[in-house]
Amino acid sequence: MHSGGLGDSQTALYCLIVSVLSNIGLDVLFVAVFRWGVAGSAWATALAQALSAVVAAVLLFHKYPMMRMRRQDLRLHGKLLRQITVLAIPIAVQSVFNNLGNLVAQSAVNLFGEATMAAYTAASRIGTLALMPVETIGSSLSVYASQNHGAGKPQRIRQGVRASLQLSLVVSTVLGVFLLLCGRQMTGLFLAEPSAEILTVVQRFLLITAVPGILAGVMQVYQQVLRGVDRANQALMGGVMQLITKIAVVAVGAWGMWNLDVVWLGWPASFVAGTVIPYFCFQKIVREIETE
Repeated sequence: MHSGGLGDSQTALYCLIVSVLSNIGLDVLFVAVFRWGVAGSAWATALAQALSAVVAAVLLFHKYPMMRMRRQDLRLHGKLLRQITVLAIPIAVQSVFNNLGNLVAQSAVNLFGEATMAAYTAASRIGTLALMPVETIGSSLSVYASQNHGAGKPQRIRQGVRASLQLSLVVSTVLGVFLLLCGRQMTGLFLAEPSAEILTVVQRFLLITAVPGILAGVMQVYQQVLRGVDRANQALMGGVMQLITKIAVVAVGAWGMWNLDVVWLGWPASFVAGTVIPYFCFQKIVREIETE
């Protein structure tokens, strides 16, 4: 549930804060304290998301009584179900693609040994500090674009895109500098005594995948705005290109060149590839809306 669709971005922010903080805390507990490794990281993410969902439901039902389930709400509305399904399927498929890309990346990383695997586990968690904010900006833009699309105000959608890109640039720059300065030190939150080799891998991963977070921000802006204007299939096309590019670059780096830096390049390369189609689709769609 997302109260942002009701114009209440503050409550949505609270849920995000709960998710992020609980994820970090559980990561430290499961990985650094209990030594559960990759499984601990997975459990931390799942439990953090579940907790965030519970908090969202409690806050939503408390602040908006009309959202509470009633007996008449149990009736099946075929037309509405079809509309939701048409919108949801491309989003679900794209989520599957993202997980598939991460699975291939994990398989590639495993080839480089246990030290690299440990470094990747820690670095990927630290890297979310740079990528999660721009993902949230994109999600917020989706709601904003949907509202203005329904109100017939395409110019405000353009303004929202520009503002989101500017905000992503600022946030990415600040977090990128932070990761460059503190990324190695933060590794100790996930690994008790990281070796020099692990710290080097973490630093390279953050430098190549997380510091250029603005690329992920641009991709999120254009993919999410397409969803907001009821063009989820075009956003999915961007997701397909993102997946293909990531798998191709990671495969070349791991199985072709045996170069870990090339593997890490799969992330920024996929962000760029995932932006191209949504960008041109958005420009065309907005022009069409403005001429209606």
